[in-house]
Amino acid sequence: MSANVTQSIPDELFPPPDVVKYLLSTVLNTYVLEILCYAAYTVVYFLSMRQILFSGSSKAQVRRKALASTITILWAVLTMRVGCVWHFINAVYLEHGETRETEFIWMFGPPGLLFIRQ
Repeated sequence: MSANVTQSIPDELFPPPDVVKYLLSTVLNTYVLEILCYAAYTVVYFLSMRQILFSGSSKAQVRRKALASTITILWAVLTMRVGCVWHFINAVYLEHGETRETEFIWMFGPPGLLFIRQ
């Protein structure tokens, strides 16, 4: 299927091979760095939650609940983001990574471009 996709797209739509390699490498490195930062934030999140929940006076309980809710929502959103990134990396590099051209199409091409004249 992917061979048909790359054959049906004109060559002038593709940048030079070294640019394709650079772009794919940059995007992959960005996603890996994002996942590493998420791992560091997870440690900070759990340490902060331990500090919020198990210390402090009862006077500031409303503020502590609001803070705990806020950082929990932020952590949940980031967890969903990392799940989407993980799925995207899997789709581009493992499922459709036969050639650099197919990786480029799946990474940067519009979804409709994949099904033109198959």
